[in-house]
Amino acid sequence: MLRAAIIDAPLAVGAGTTEVSFFGAIPDGARVEATCGGACAGATEATLAHPGSALLPVTGRLADDEVVIALVWAGAGTDLDLRLSFRADDTERCLVSAGRSRCGDATHVIVNGAASDAHGVEFVAIKPFRATDYHVWVHAMTGNVENADAWVYVFDRNGLVSVKAAAPPSCGATNGGGDAISQCVHYDDPSFGHPEDGKAIWAAPEANRKLGEHTEALCLEGLGGLGSVASLVVERQRHYTAEAFGNALLVDGCDAPRECDAVDDAHWHCSSIVERGIFRCPGAMRHMVFCDAGDACDSSTELGEDVRGPWPIDPDAVRAAMCVGPPTPAPTARPILGLDV
Repeated sequence: MLRAAIIDAPLAVGAGTTEVSFFGAIPDGARVEATCGGACAGATEATLAHPGSALLPVTGRLADDEVVIALVWAGAGTDLDLRLSFRADDTERCLVSAGRSRCGDATHVIVNGAASDAHGVEFVAIKPFRATDYHVWVHAMTGNVENADAWVYVFDRNGLVSVKAAAPPSCGATNGGGDAISQCVHYDDPSFGHPEDGKAIWAAPEANRKLGEHTEALCLEGLGGLGSVASLVVERQRHYTAEAFGNALLVDGCDAPRECDAVDDAHWHCSSIVERGIFRCPGAMRHMVFCDAGDACDSSTELGEDVRGPWPIDPDAVRAAMCVGPPTPAPTARPILGLDV
């Protein structure tokens, strides 16, 4: 039996090496005893994250309104960052990550970060689990999410409730252009250039890797007070550039449609999920432009050829063509004084 001495951990993780850590190698089927100073006790079956490694949920030790998300990956030279975005209230949006470890009652913890020759593990704990939607992101600090054997685990007070691959299936295109656009359907902007010899198109050169720098793995529908969140996990599975990531953070709902699923790629369109946003496909989030505050996007606008395309488009020309001031409100009907009605 292996033992793990864990301090202040949302999850206890078995270690089979001389250096005790939250995550480590153990034999398949092993039982690991958690001895984390009273936060958990006794022996429990290991939840296998990868062959020869395990996470141990502290079953029954999370509060009724607490949820823990774990990112686990294996891949030489890969460093991933678990991020959680959500609307904390009417005025604040939170992005919890290694760069900002606390916001809106969510807390980020790095257990084993840069995984040069080992596994990486990061946690985000949410307490209380609010009536808002939580988007779970994986940022490739170095390397690729596609290359990493990365998984996202969701725990609540009942234990493990969901296991999802962090990345969608790898793109099979071996060259850019039409093949990439038709095959790399999990990318917001599949504008890949020619790959380097012997490397996948999405992995090299660096400009190609940056097209999938941020990956939305899943979303948790935070309805609040429902106990288990097992039925509230929604797969999102999409890669974004850094520019697209910044715009995608404005999407609130887990069930938000993909902007490019049913529109004409040759035209600009008013966004249905981002306020005042205007997009064109592919690269809906990456190339999105916005009407000024107080203006609205007019979906009936007829754009001239000079505005429709080709790339690059002047954002100011798009805004001038599609952004309109709010309509003048109709006069309010008022009763005529002295008239019985």
